Amino acid sequence: MKSMIKQANLSQEDMELLSAYLDGALQEKEKARFEFRLQESADLRQALQEAKVGMTGRVTTPEQILVRQAREKSGLTQTVFAERID
Repeated sequence: MKSMIKQANLSQEDMELLSAYLDGALQEKEKARFEFRLQESADLRQALQEAKVGMTGRVTTPEQILVRQAREKSGLTQTVFAERID
């Protein structure tokens, strides 16, 4: 339940950036800005730690990789992309 509280303190954009950061999908400038924000935000650091712990044993399917690549190429946020493919 603690992780849900920490995530509730983050914006949708922060959560999307966190996900992209963990996936290695941020461009250099985006990555640098995100890492600066990590230094400034205890909630963001906590969410990153919790996400890393939650990733242990995570399996990414080829379909997930293709969808992620398509979203990245589109330039859309995860939320907007998901709405458009529904």
